[in-house]
Parts: sequence; C-alpha cells; structure tokens
Amino acid sequence: MTAGVTAGRVVPIRDAVELARVCSGDALIVWAGQGLRAGRPERAWRLGDAVAVLAPDLSRHDRIVVHGPMEQLAPLVSEVLREVGTAYRPFGDEAVIRELVDRVEPLVLRATFGWMDTTTPAGSSSSLETSWLESDAGVEELLTAAAPGSYAWPGLSGVRRWAGVTGLDGRLVSVAADAWSAPDLGFIAGVATAPEARGRGLSRQVCAFAAAELVKAHGRAGLMVDGANATAIRLYHQLGFSYRPVAAANAG
Repeated sequence: MTAGVTAGRVVPIRDAVELARVCSGDALIVWAGQGLRAGRPERAWRLGDAVAVLAPDLSRHDRIVVHGPMEQLAPLVSEVLREVGTAYRPFGDEAVIRELVDRVEPLVLRATFGWMDTTTPAGSSSSLETSWLESDAGVEELLTAAAPGSYAWPGLSGVRRWAGVTGLDGRLVSVAADAWSAPDLGFIAGVATAPEARGRGLSRQVCAFAAAELVKAHGRAGLMVDGANATAIRLYHQLGFSYRPVAAANAG
C-alpha cells in the first residue's frame, strides 16, 4: 500500500495472531494467511472490521480472500487491487462476493462453489489399508483416469503428501492430498477413486483418514467442493464437515 493509504485508512496486519483476532477466526481467512510466516508471500490488511488477505498461488489461483462489512470491504479491495493488480481473484462468502462485484469495477463473478470444514471429523472403517503414501508412485495415473480436473497433482507447489487406499492386489485405488495447508487449518484436495473401485466407500475412507490426521495436526480441516455435487457434499457432511457457499470474482 502507499504510505498515505496505510497511514490514513488501510492498516497492514502483521502476524497470524492479529489476523485471527480481527477476522474472529474465520476459516477462509486463516487458511489464506498461511500463518503469515516470514519468507512467505502472503500479506494482509484491514480497514475497520474488513480484512483482505493476498494469497498467491493458493489452490492454483492468485487470490484475495476477503471478510467483513461491505462499506469497509469495497474500498479495501479496491485499494488492494490497485496495489497488486487485477490478476488476483477476490474470494469469499458468495453473498459477499456478489455484492462486491456490484460495488467494485471491473470485477465480475467468476465461479460459485462450496467451502467445507470441520474440527470434529467422523471416522470410517474398512478392511483396506489407508495411510500416508511413502511416495507419489501411482497417484498421477489414478488422477488421470479418475479426476483429470483435480487441482492437486504430485509435484505441484503446496501439495505436501498423499493419503491412499490400497486394494487387496496392492494397487492404489483411492487418494486425497494434503495440499495448501496452513498452520491452523489442514486442506484436503485431489480426492479421487479409480472408476472400477467406485461404490465401495473408498473416497469416504481416504477422506476420513486425511481429515482425522489434519485435524490432529492443525486443529481444523477444510476443503472445496462443487456446489452442484450433491454426492460429495453428502459424503463430507457425513464426515463431520459443515458447508458454506463461496464464490470468486475476477476483473472482466
């Protein structure tokens, strides 16, 4: 931000403790901040009770994750966009982004989908082994066959490790990634089950394992889901996740 703007209205947020305090622990904001750790590219600002977090390459997109009352949020986002450029996508609760699009030019609505998170994941049981994989071997092949549109792939920045279910023949049949996790929120992505193994509860099994592990490590687990995918949403509800509609905008 320019010196005049910083001194007059928009104030930088210095650390993760302050960020969590000013957003009342909002899961999206906490995730976007990635702990506001030294050496990382994330930055955050506030204007009154409004918060904007600059999150480069977060789940494959450069995002400005937002929270707070619109009268303060709209000018805050306008200032951030002037500073960082319009390649960044404002992202937040769907109702907030829809109103932001009406307030801030040249933003247009890009996509609507769902955010889900939990602090109390439900378990699952299966006779098949589920664990963090020692290597990425077989993951790309499975994703290519089962989920070619996955955001998480082996080797991508932010994709840390993969949980997998192995069939009785030793082949990988279902996976989920620990990707773009923040210190206070573990993030699940890249969920996929081999076409020939579907209908056996394997996605539930691998997601239950990943959620439990991430909550144990971070205190909370989150993920994004297609808002029209009723089957996936029902599965995540069964695993203890709650749903919230979110949206992204970009400069048209």
